Amino acid sequence: MRNKKGITIVSLVVTITILLLLSTVTINVTLDTYRMANVQSYIAKMKVIQGKVDNISGETSDVSGYGFQKLSDLQTTDQETYQEFWDKITNPAKYHIDVNTSWNASSDTDVNNYYYFDERDLEKIGLKNQDVVVVINFATRNVISKKGVEYKGKSYYRQYDLQGGDQLH
Repeated sequence: MRNKKGITIVSLVVTITILLLLSTVTINVTLDTYRMANVQSYIAKMKVIQGKVDNISGETSDVSGYGFQKLSDLQTTDQETYQEFWDKITNPAKYHIDVNTSWNASSDTDVNNYYYFDERDLEKIGLKNQDVVVVINFATRNVISKKGVEYKGKSYYRQYDLQGGDQLH
């Protein structure tokens, strides 16, 4: 009879294979959870901004007296940011902006209707700790972010276009 000490190579390989499969599944679930949390965080931030836009739009139809910076002013001070937003506004389909949802074909494609807000500008209107850069068309209440969020392999720049985002009416 053989003396059985230790484990066989077959049982070792099977054990390692099972551990690798479990770790792969765990990593994928964790990454999916992280991605979804990122999307939900983006939607929440954009909804907060949307609420403030709705309040301001409800107070007045002309926001020019508020001192907000027009996006068109960036054409001379920050050409790169201006160009990035210009492209999103004038080529919405390229950026997965659903023109059938919360989009006015004449007003929302005109760059001159948008105001630029970075984190400091958002603080001026009472929105603290918003680490996003957006442009806002107060006439249509459309909010477009600079960075956006990735969801199912596509980047989105408006919360209205994401599952779980609010639709404008």
